[in-house]
Amino acid sequence: MTVKKVPIPEQLQDVINQLNKRAGPTGKPGELGEMDQGELAVAVGQENGQVVITFGKPVAWVSLRPDQADIFCATVQAMAARIRRGE
Repeated sequence: MTVKKVPIPEQLQDVINQLNKRAGPTGKPGELGEMDQGELAVAVGQENGQVVITFGKPVAWVSLRPDQADIFCATVQAMAARIRRGE
């Protein structure tokens, strides 16, 4: 998988600003130990026909329980379907 660093689209900046207010450690320990910072805000949107996944802060990795992974995947797939339908 290739990861490409791209500038944040201006249209998503307001969403990112809102996420930054909510994102970050929850004050409770994460499920994977000290290095797990806890909950993270995420937004799924679209820009120029692409699905855009925005995190409220820089992250090196994300872990999800199976139920959370199901919801995340369904959300990304739903956005992809909306783009295909031209919404």
